[in-house]
Amino acid sequence: MGGNQSPGVEVIPAQSAFHEDPANKDLLPAETEPAEMAGDDDIVSIGAPSADSDVRRVTEISGKVAEGHVPVVLIRPLTKENLWWIQNRPVVAMEGTYKGKLVFGSEKTPEGTRFRVLVLAFEDAAAADKLKAGASLKQLPEGVKTSSEITITVRNQKATGVEAKKPAAAPEAKTAEIVKEKS
Repeated sequence: MGGNQSPGVEVIPAQSAFHEDPANKDLLPAETEPAEMAGDDDIVSIGAPSADSDVRRVTEISGKVAEGHVPVVLIRPLTKENLWWIQNRPVVAMEGTYKGKLVFGSEKTPEGTRFRVLVLAFEDAAAADKLKAGASLKQLPEGVKTSSEITITVRNQKATGVEAKKPAAAPEAKTAEIVKEKS
């Protein structure tokens, strides 16, 4: 593959980010939200946050990914813009569990904004590397396994349960190197 994109996928640079455009706050009414997409949960799944939960704007994601696959986490605000926003790459442990941080919008994101969360599972690490955190996608890449979509609601200070805990600091590159050395 030539260029910086997977075939059929338009990556939009981070400069046009949803959270940087305060004029883009047209939320979709719940009755017009698209149906959640079922996924390949035997290849990649989301353990937390749970579907239909209330979360803080910055929260932790965790789940499982099959050996030989690279997870890429996407979120999509249920707004008229409806783009998928690429999150920082989660850290994958030797047993196939992953953990990372989700950031839903900005401090200006309205309370009650709903988001979809989805994890892609690439078999080709080079293809996964082309999807950079902060960029967005108009559509999902073809031929890539996905988790089932979940919907969450940003409640900021009113969130309860596991999802309301302050997320751990983002792991540094050294963490991944240490895990590899122990194998």
